[in-house]
Order: sequence, then structure tokens, then C-alpha cells
Amino acid sequence: MKNLDRVFAACLAVASALLIAAPQARAQSTQPHPPWCDGVPNTHAVAASDLPANGLPPAAGSTTKWGDYTWQEPSVGCKWIGLTFDYWPAANGYAGNRPTILYFHPNGASSHVKSGDAFDVNVIQPATQAGYNVLGVEFRHPVTDQYLAQYNNKKVFHTDVGQFVMWLRQHAAQLRVSTNNIFSFGYSRGTLSLWQALQPDMGGPGTGQPSSLVSAVIGYQAQTTYQCDEYGALFLQMKTDPDSVAAVQSCKDTNWLYPQFGSAVDSVTNASVPVMLQYQLGFELQGTSPTAIRKVTYAYLIANYEEEHYPDYGIALVDAYARKKNPRAVYPQAFVPYDQQFIGWQGFIQPLVQPDAAP
Repeated sequence: MKNLDRVFAACLAVASALLIAAPQARAQSTQPHPPWCDGVPNTHAVAASDLPANGLPPAAGSTTKWGDYTWQEPSVGCKWIGLTFDYWPAANGYAGNRPTILYFHPNGASSHVKSGDAFDVNVIQPATQAGYNVLGVEFRHPVTDQYLAQYNNKKVFHTDVGQFVMWLRQHAAQLRVSTNNIFSFGYSRGTLSLWQALQPDMGGPGTGQPSSLVSAVIGYQAQTTYQCDEYGALFLQMKTDPDSVAAVQSCKDTNWLYPQFGSAVDSVTNASVPVMLQYQLGFELQGTSPTAIRKVTYAYLIANYEEEHYPDYGIALVDAYARKKNPRAVYPQAFVPYDQQFIGWQGFIQPLVQPDAAP
């Protein structure tokens, strides 16, 4: 996917987050913004149930509403979707509140994990057998769903991940969730969960609201910045390559609300949560340093990588953790194929599980 204007023209058919258009495509395109879907939000119902009124958890594999908002999702051809989650409880025999994995998926087409999918085989099956709940969560994304800002006082929806974590804690007893053992897993578009985990708590002690924070994050094909200028500064030869300069400008021209998109790299503090990232391809490093990113021309980048899955996103985040003297970011893994996504999660997560804090 070397030309992201074509992605826009196809209603963002892939789960892209940082959308930088090739300079030559910019000259050909007359669109001032990504095409949005035509339907007005909340005018179409989607298949989902409310939480059971009897206080029991939902059935395994069922789809449940966590919010009252429906919209057309550009990343899947403007299909109507809503704020829902799928629920896979810990296997029989595990009593009480359980550690819980939240899966934020690449796009609306992948929101309902099918039996035998890589995430099912690598995470859901072993996790539920080991006593974890797993929830697959639908959410709005500030980049791919930026057209919704026209219905929201020109503000992108940026905090669905945090809002869901707060909602989950409010309903923890019914869903049998250990509130101090919630872990976010994100794939591509779903690594908005990484950005959210690095933001200040939206609730927590003294606020009267549940916390929006999680215990750790694992990301596959993660974007660690949605900021056009930061993308160029981190990865491209902005001083010597005109195409790099034009690509960053095209990003800003195409994404009219880009200042709102945010950056995980720029959000790291010395208290940020543990993070582990995985990528399908290798890193562009300078010399033998494990965090010295080799800046490349734009032509080189799009010839060798998908922009939204550029592996050096992970290096940039690790470097940000190092600058803050925070040792909680595991050096990212390269050459992890699709069917091995998230493998190794147990060794990362299990040492972080704490005794349940419920009274």
C-alpha cells in the first residue's frame, strides 16, 4: 500500500491510522479530505444485546452493547457498526473475578473474531483456559473516523478506549473482571489503545469515577504517533528529500483535523505502563545502536514498508521510554508474521498479574 490517497478513495479499506499520501498522488487528487460515509450517526441499529438483567455475564462469544452510538465505518466500506464488545469468559473452574484482556482490533471487519483466527488461536483459547477473560471491543478512531467530528462540535472521538475501560470497571462484578488486572492488546488501528494507556487517568482516586488506566499494553503493527510533523521528523530525510517534505504536507492537507490526532511517543512519562510491541518487518537502524533510527527517503519507505505499519514506530517508542528513564518498554520484536501475532504474551503479562483488589 504505497499510495494512501487510494486508501481514502476506497473508504479506508485497510486499517490505517497515520495517513500520509504520496506526493505524486497529492497532485492527482482533488479531494480536500478523506471521503466520509453518508449516514448520520445513531440512525441505524446494529445487532447487539444489553447486559443481562439477571446480573449474570453474557454468553460466551455473544455481542453486547457498551455504548449507545452507531455509525458507518469507513475502514469497512461504510458498514454500520456500534459500540459493542464480544465476551469470552475464563473457562469453567475459574471462580471469582479474573484478569481480563481487551482486544482492540484492526477494523470493523475484524471486530468479531472467528474460530481459528490467529487471535483466537494465539490469545483467546490459551487465555481463557489459563483463567483470563477476553473481550473484543469496538470503538471509534480519531483518524479513520474523523468524519464523525462534523457531528461532534468538530472534535474527533479520541477516548473510546478509556471510556470502555471505565465502563468495564463499573460492570466488573457482572463480567467477573479483576479491576486491577486489565490488559490492552491492540492490532494496527486498535493500537489507539497504546495512546490511551499513556494519557492521564480520566477517573481514578478522588474523582468519583473508575480509572481509565490499564496494567500493560501489547501492540501488533502499532502506530506510535498520529502526528504528521512528528512522523516526518522521526523517520524521513526532511532536510534533503523534497518528497518527504511533500508527503508530510500532504498528510496535513488530507487530514484536516490532524492536530487532534495525538502521539504515544510524545505522551511517555517515567510512570508509563509496561509495553511490548511486535512488527512483521525489520527495523531501519543506524550503526549498531538499538535505538538509533536511520532516516530514509520517502520513496525508500513506501517501496519497502506499509507506512501505517512502519516497524520503527516501535523503536521511537522505546527511545521515548529511555529518555524518560522508564524501563517498562520491552524492545520491540521484528519479523513476527501474522499467524504468530501476540505469541509470547503470557511471559509478558503473567508476571504483572496482581491479587484481585475487589473487597
